[in-house]
Amino acid sequence: MRIGLAQTRFPGSLQDGLAAVHDMLEKAAEAGCSIVCFPEAVLPGLRGVGYEVEAYDHNAVAAAVEAVRAAAERLGIAVILPSEWEDELGLHLVAFVISGKGELLGYQTKNQIDPDEEGFGYMPGSGRRIFEIDGVKLGIVICHEGWRYPETVRWAAREGAAVVFHPQYTGPSPYPEFYGGALQCRSLENEIYFASVNYATQEQGLSSQVISPDGRRLCEAKLHAEELAVCEIDPLLAVGRLAKRLRPEVLAGDLLSAGDGTRLLGERVLLRELQLKDAGTLLELEEANREFFPLFTGTRREDFYTLEGQRNRIGDHLRKKSRDEAYFFGIFDPSSGDLIGTITLMEVLRGALQSCFIGYMLDGAHNGQGRMSEAVRLMVAYAFGPLGLHRIEAGVMPHNAGSIRVLEKAGFVREGLARKNVNINGQWQDHLVFAALNPNGEGPN
Repeated sequence: MRIGLAQTRFPGSLQDGLAAVHDMLEKAAEAGCSIVCFPEAVLPGLRGVGYEVEAYDHNAVAAAVEAVRAAAERLGIAVILPSEWEDELGLHLVAFVISGKGELLGYQTKNQIDPDEEGFGYMPGSGRRIFEIDGVKLGIVICHEGWRYPETVRWAAREGAAVVFHPQYTGPSPYPEFYGGALQCRSLENEIYFASVNYATQEQGLSSQVISPDGRRLCEAKLHAEELAVCEIDPLLAVGRLAKRLRPEVLAGDLLSAGDGTRLLGERVLLRELQLKDAGTLLELEEANREFFPLFTGTRREDFYTLEGQRNRIGDHLRKKSRDEAYFFGIFDPSSGDLIGTITLMEVLRGALQSCFIGYMLDGAHNGQGRMSEAVRLMVAYAFGPLGLHRIEAGVMPHNAGSIRVLEKAGFVREGLARKNVNINGQWQDHLVFAALNPNGEGPN
């Protein structure tokens, strides 16, 4: 695989950044690159590093991302496009991933914000993703994460990433050797490729470069120069042996899925990906609602109401998450920490559909408090944001007025009736079909 690191100038405006991106895309295509990566927040520029950056304009940024998507499709080259991006949770630093066919595969958020960036309105994201380009798995860590939080790179390596891209901004530093050494460490400690992309500025403290799984610098752009660094890598050499030898059981807690996984915080609820350690509390929730939940799910087998049954349930969802097929979250009371429900994105389909189904259950004692409405809105934002989905579908029995209200409040629209759709307690039940579409339409997901 031939990769390109686009060491561009710091943009004077959103349009200047877009022009720099288009120029480097042409050069990368001419050089035969399969994928090209740009520096952190190349659209419209990174705030707080000494440059004036124009006010965020969501429609303008969305149009710029769409322009890059169209260029990627025209040139047949995949792109990692770092940008600012605002959703209902706030302004994030993200990296969009676009395939060489022009498919917007979603984005990775910057989840560890530099303390110095907090004063500029950036919100940390949540969750990590693995992307795949031409059969090669890749991860993304954005600037500060790659320097100070090696766990982010380790997670990607353990999930099979052959290369981790590192869009960043690094200016002058009294310790330049730290940054060069960190690049080599990220590669050597995981035995993968690490590709770091910086801006070409007068104060540039580190060049853009690719480090091999054995710690060698394979290519490097010149300092202070706008340049495309091109490097040929062999993904088969990224064995990830050291990353895979990590023994999480010797660490505190259950790190099966990199800590507690994704968290989505609202005013009334906290959504968190369920881990094996949650099996006991999940069993308690199911036992407490043993009469209530089956009205909507159907009668469960007796072994469902065991600790092993709940561990198997969570484990199955974790495996599906690793294949990008489902995302299983608990709904928690943010004040008490109690598990009060579950919400799931399931049957995730990629390719031309980019869709999924949503399902949810809430403890009977917490119904009617607006918690489920907020949980669904948070999950929809996660699906349309970091997961990059286009459509979410939900089915609800016609008499379930409460669930219908939840969906309508979250922006779902009734599309029709699925007759005799689901067998619940021996009866084939009709379901109303509701769906929500990504509001960005033809633009980025």
